[in-house]
This record gives sequence, C-alpha cells and structure tokens, in this order.
Amino acid sequence: STNSGTVSPTSAYDVWLYKKSTAATPLITTPSSTTLSGFTTTAGTASTSQTFTVGGSNLTADLVVTAPTNYEVRENSIGSFGSSVSFTPSSGTVATKTIEVRIAVSAAAGSPSGNVTCTSGATTQNVAVAGTVNSASSPVITIDGVINAFANTVMNTTSGEQSYTVLGANLTDNVVITPPAGFEISKISGSDFVTSSGLLTFTPAE
Repeated sequence: STNSGTVSPTSAYDVWLYKKSTAATPLITTPSSTTLSGFTTTAGTASTSQTFTVGGSNLTADLVVTAPTNYEVRENSIGSFGSSVSFTPSSGTVATKTIEVRIAVSAAAGSPSGNVTCTSGATTQNVAVAGTVNSASSPVITIDGVINAFANTVMNTTSGEQSYTVLGANLTDNVVITPPAGFEISKISGSDFVTSSGLLTFTPAE
C-alpha cells in the first residue's frame, strides 16, 4: 500500500539560561544620630563639638560629609575643622567613621540650624543640627580708687606713691596704661616704675 501522507521531521533544540548580574546599589548607612541639638557658644568662639557615625557600601564615589552654613566638620580628632570632609571607598566600602560637628568661630549671634549632608551617589543621609550663638559681651575697664593731688616735690627727687585698681571684664586684648609726662607708674610698690616713654601692660590672665 501507498501512504500518501506527509511525515514531518522531528527536531531537538538546546536552550541555555543564565542570570544577568546587576551592580549592587550604593548605600550610605543611616547615621547613628540623625539630630544633634543644644550647641551653645558666644560669638567669636567655636562651640564644643558633638559626634555621629556614618559609613557606606557598594560606593563608586567618595563619601562626602558637608556642614551647613555656620557649622564645620572633621573626622573625630583628625586634622582641622572645615566645611566638609571626604572619604574614599576601598572596594566600594567606607568603614564606619566618627564625625565631629561644631558651630564655627565665624558664626554670628543667633540660632544657626541646618543639615549635615552625607552624599556619594547614593540616597543622601542628613543629620539635623541646631544651636545658639550668644552675643559677646562688650569689654569693660573699671577704675577703683582716687588719685589726690601730689605734694610739691624737690627737683630730681620722687614724690610719695598713690595707687588705684584697674578691673577688666570680657577683655579680648591687653590693658595698656600710659603715665602722663613727669609721672612714673608701676605694678609693684617701690620698684619697676616706667616713665612717660614706657608702657604698663596687663594681660586678661593677670
């Protein structure tokens, strides 16, 4: 007999599957403290610092920690304070770093606040900071005592001594006392007198 039907050939195919790898997502760890408050200082003086820790993994760029206006940062006890500090990752990792934050010496009186930002091509992490800068008190010099008229004195001899007390508060520089012509002054009774051409100086520490 004759089979008039058509026989289709059978074929086998090999199919290979593989999973395509993707780059790991850069990550900045959540800072140990996300709020630092209570900074206090006087204008012209940096505040005491506070700290937080931060690190990163799978990073492809430096981890940069940037202070807001009126604040400054550095790695804990390393180098000088500045507007920012950066860390280069090793094989994508920045090990946990301790960051110091303080109000800068340049901050004016007021209530400075803002965010310390931690950036590296990943989701930014922020640490909120807030503090107070008090106005510096004005320097004050006070004289305690009265100088009476000196008795007449024979030429080329000295008169008797009189004294008064000088008080200073909130000083930022030395107190300089200059005697008038024909007089001498000293810190010590009976010796170390300086004339009108000399200067008597007291430091704020005295």
